[in-house]
Amino acid sequence: MDVIRGACSVEKIGGMVFIREDLAPLMLEWKPIDEQEKERSISIPLNSISALQSTKETSPKMILKVAYKVKSEDEGAEEEESHSN
Repeated sequence: MDVIRGACSVEKIGGMVFIREDLAPLMLEWKPIDEQEKERSISIPLNSISALQSTKETSPKMILKVAYKVKSEDEGAEEEESHSN
């Protein structure tokens, strides 16, 4: 299995985005380059992504918005969250 990766910033913090095909379930991960920001890492199972949107191909700056569902530990209910940059 492969790991697909690229440079990406989230909230003006530089980092790397990964699609982890070597894990089950497959994961979308973002990790900051600065070790002092490591608690801001993001891991999203690909099977929980409910929407994926990006800027047009002709845009000089790409922005990717990821919406995903998170199960609440208390009630088993699902909430939707999103990240973009």
